[in-house]
Amino acid sequence: MHRQLKEYQIYDLDHDDLDRIIEIENNSFITPWPREIFELEFNLKRSYNKVCRDEQGMVTGYCLSWLIHDEIHILKVAVDSKFRKRGIARMLIEDTLEYFKSRGANHAVLEVRTDNISAINLYEKLGFEPVRIRRNYYRETGDDALVMMLEF
Repeated sequence: MHRQLKEYQIYDLDHDDLDRIIEIENNSFITPWPREIFELEFNLKRSYNKVCRDEQGMVTGYCLSWLIHDEIHILKVAVDSKFRKRGIARMLIEDTLEYFKSRGANHAVLEVRTDNISAINLYEKLGFEPVRIRRNYYRETGDDALVMMLEF
């Protein structure tokens, strides 16, 4: 079971959250996703998309993921910079893993920029292990991606 943080709770991603999600996205990533990509997630049966809210109801972070056959794909995890280092990303990822494990998932996979050491450290704490490097994965910058996997 994922640890629940008293001052933060996980909720389903809602259309009303999109402006805040885009704000966090734009402040978190070198090449943020456009709003249209997030809007597509509402119509996909394979999606499990969650937000974390503080006690005032403000979105502090989000996690988007898919289940393809028995494999969890963690697509996006971001936390507002004012709320980082509080366990929010960990809570969102653990919730996602639990949800899909209960639906037959055998493993999870994600990509992370090779220079994103704080994210890599978090994923390793959750049990993810490096699998391979995808060279020039992020086309806009030429950055490499580290593929990480967690086997259940």
